[in-house]
Amino acid sequence: MEQPPNNPEFISNKEKVRQSYISSVEHIIPFDSEEEKIQEEVIGWLRGTDHVTKKESPDQHLGVVALVISPTMDKVFLLNHKKAGAYLMPGGHVDLGETLQDAIQKELLEELGLTVDMKRSNPFYISKILTQGKNAGHHDITTVFRIIVDPSTTFSVEEKEADEAGWFDWTELDSMPAFTQLPRIKQKLSVEKLILLDNGGVLSDHYQQPHHKDLADILGVDEEKLKALLSEKSPHGEAYRKNLISREEFWSIVVKLSGSVADLDYSQLEKLWAESYQVNSHIVDILKRYRNVGVKTGLLSNADTYRKKHMEERHASFLDYSIVSSDVGSLKPEKEIFEKAIEKAGIPSKNIIYVDDRESHANKATELGMQGEVFSTLEDLKLKLKKFYRDGR
Repeated sequence: MEQPPNNPEFISNKEKVRQSYISSVEHIIPFDSEEEKIQEEVIGWLRGTDHVTKKESPDQHLGVVALVISPTMDKVFLLNHKKAGAYLMPGGHVDLGETLQDAIQKELLEELGLTVDMKRSNPFYISKILTQGKNAGHHDITTVFRIIVDPSTTFSVEEKEADEAGWFDWTELDSMPAFTQLPRIKQKLSVEKLILLDNGGVLSDHYQQPHHKDLADILGVDEEKLKALLSEKSPHGEAYRKNLISREEFWSIVVKLSGSVADLDYSQLEKLWAESYQVNSHIVDILKRYRNVGVKTGLLSNADTYRKKHMEERHASFLDYSIVSSDVGSLKPEKEIFEKAIEKAGIPSKNIIYVDDRESHANKATELGMQGEVFSTLEDLKLKLKKFYRDGR
């Protein structure tokens, strides 16, 4: 039974749900001024009303659809809806009390028999369409989620909703009655760009406590001395990062130079060093938003093999890959490590932005055809990424 609108618990929950709508829409990275305008209008509307569902009969209401797409991104699964007389993505209107994530999870189960946990997902596209026909006169605000599914998956299509359903190549849609926004969605996902970041000083804050101090205490040195012992500017630091000496050789030199005579566990020292790099959650959020619209993300760091493994374990949810100096035998700002990054990307260098806290590293990236940028603030980074994402369309 629906709770009465004057129930305090109901009112509190409704406000939480409304805030979740705003957060989800803000998560979208618009790919042009048209989508940005719609996003801004919808956020303003959501902040000014709590009547957003079809049941409440506002002049515009929220809906959700899922772009069910193959891993190779060349096929989409569509339903030939009986009422609409067109091929549409699975989805529907948001019901009272539902978050967008609740709604799309429900629609996937009802229309395709597909059980997917969408709780941590966010839409990647938004549209605002004036309805036609018998329901003319209001706007459908449609938020689009992306879900990657193998075409061999068996769906249980709801027969009362659709005459037929199937996988279609993007090229087939040109001659089919289909959701009017599909060409724009295809254009948005067709971007071939890469955001490449340095680790310490950009993606991560280095020399963080308590791990850095713990490492210094074990070696019996102060933290400034520890930085010098681990620095890539030292002969042993450079050799280790280029994979020219082993972990044991590197740490034996560090321990000797520290003056320690203790029998130390090198694996413990390495672990503390790796953990002294604390990932910046704001940067992670930015990367996740761009990955959601099809932009690749990567890490380019002067680091050893062990720290690369540690980083990849922690970064899997927001980075597509990592390249470190020990892979190449070359340290930034040497050109070889940047050339390897361009080769691995498999796209023109002009489609890569590289962000580092060192000007010499950013300049070398620019010299080799990438867009090299020096990291300063989060807001500055957001502006640079926005321009980079939209340029060349």
